[in-house]
Amino acid sequence: MRMIALLWTAVLMALPAVPKADGCTSAVVGRGASLSGRTLLWKHRDTGASSNFIDRVEKTDSTMAFVGLFNGGDTDRREVWAGFNSAGFAVINTATYNMQPDTALFKDREGVVMRRALEVCRTVEDFDSLLRHWPAPRGLQAAFGVTDGNGECAYFEVDDYRTFIYPLEASYAIRTNYAFSGGKQRRYGRERYAAAEHLLAREMSLKNGLAPSTFLDGLSRSFYHAPSGRSLTDGSEKSCADRGEVIPRWSSTASVVIEGPVDGRPARMFVALGFPPVAGTVEVTLDSVPQILRPSSPEGEAPAFMEALRRRDKCFFRRGKQRFFNLSAIRGYLNQKEEKK
Repeated sequence: MRMIALLWTAVLMALPAVPKADGCTSAVVGRGASLSGRTLLWKHRDTGASSNFIDRVEKTDSTMAFVGLFNGGDTDRREVWAGFNSAGFAVINTATYNMQPDTALFKDREGVVMRRALEVCRTVEDFDSLLRHWPAPRGLQAAFGVTDGNGECAYFEVDDYRTFIYPLEASYAIRTNYAFSGGKQRRYGRERYAAAEHLLAREMSLKNGLAPSTFLDGLSRSFYHAPSGRSLTDGSEKSCADRGEVIPRWSSTASVVIEGPVDGRPARMFVALGFPPVAGTVEVTLDSVPQILRPSSPEGEAPAFMEALRRRDKCFFRRGKQRFFNLSAIRGYLNQKEEKK
């Protein structure tokens, strides 16, 4: 075992580090709270990576086929930031900044772990085993949301050496950028957590269940500001500083909802690639990844991402070092989407 651990460490250290997700918002939804009877796994991605795309990775003699969200330029598909496999297992992550810090030498390996999980895990228990046998220090500081084909759901809060498991005991659970098991300092994303909590509770009271559209058309396009109890797009203000207190941000590059399998219907994923408030939603299955979500060349960007990027640039402006929402432009895009429904 010692030799295996050393070999894993050598392999992982050879992989390039990429920017860690710096503001993601996520949720895990049980079958009982889903309108379709499927589990739901949502990730609104914020990252320093310049772009991302969706692609399928084929099975091998020892691994399963899977579909995942990758950073632009990751030609070898080494790191996955959300995805599901042929067994119906699915995984996402958010960075957690109040866990014990990952080591300076060995860090930001969440994408590597998620790729391996999609290759070999069939159940939530398999993912637990994978984490516990991963060579330490693991280079992790994250909350992983996972679901499987049996309908099991959980969050795993993980750092270099510790694993805290939170099986889903209610209708749904939320994570932003702090761990429940972590310290009271550096609890980043509290405002976004409160926004997601408010919006999901409202949706449950109105429809008695959640759907992919709850997140893709709702939370990922909502500018609800929990500290003030109102949406930034209400009223007539023309601009507002982007302080990371609402779910969409300048750094938002995708919103993904994975529906788990049920009654013989396989898992599938719905993707808003690019800045979610202005991005279109595309369905993905294990056997069908639309070309608009895939890179146009080995190191190119996906067409859907580039289209949303052009729209996003109209939704922001800068004054010195501070970035601002162009609320007038954002209202225009949101109104267009409402008219198309």
